[in-house]
Amino acid sequence: MLTVASSSRRCHPVPMPRCTSTCCCSTRSGSASACPTNRAGRRWADDAMIQAGARVLDAMRVIATLLVTVMTASAHAAKPSAEVVDACLQGESRGHAIWTAIATDEVGSDDDFRGGHKATLFRAHGRDVGYAEKDGRDGLIWGRTIVPIKRAGPLNQPPETPSTFTPLLADWSTIQQGPQRFLCVNFNFDGLGRSGSFQKVHGLYLMSLPQRGKSKPALFYGVRRTE
Repeated sequence: MLTVASSSRRCHPVPMPRCTSTCCCSTRSGSASACPTNRAGRRWADDAMIQAGARVLDAMRVIATLLVTVMTASAHAAKPSAEVVDACLQGESRGHAIWTAIATDEVGSDDDFRGGHKATLFRAHGRDVGYAEKDGRDGLIWGRTIVPIKRAGPLNQPPETPSTFTPLLADWSTIQQGPQRFLCVNFNFDGLGRSGSFQKVHGLYLMSLPQRGKSKPALFYGVRRTE
């Protein structure tokens, strides 16, 4: 029990709503007065604030971990399966990967496509698809979106450096596997083979096509050898 230096009253810690300190004193008449400084109370309040801050930081760490997990899972989900890669390479359906050719006999062009790119365009699923060229910033086109080839993720380990190609000499197709759909571009380095002699070496671009209103396309690149 806390006491004050006075013979006329005794101090009892009691809850008083209008007090701003951690406790109040009641006099014999029932009126309230401030208690002597309650250092233990202040320490308790400081500890409580520290604990609350720690809980907030823990919650933020949990949220950050969940976001990273979701983004990583999305990236893995977008990466083409072995069946999709094989269908793109062979130019035919494989397993559950359904391959469909894109007609390239009708070609469109646009010399000022999305920021001054020179575009070679075909039609697939009611959209423009094709290749955009501009000062080393080439990319694949899906609709009005250009995905730079330099951002392509690897299909190979170790990864290959994404290569430019001539769009009219490449094979274009789409591949459907379950809910996922991919744009496939298969080229043999303009007919020369990667080193000028190995005609069976092909470059592959596979772009994961998002459903309407979902995430942006994800592009992958690799080099494979046909049988």
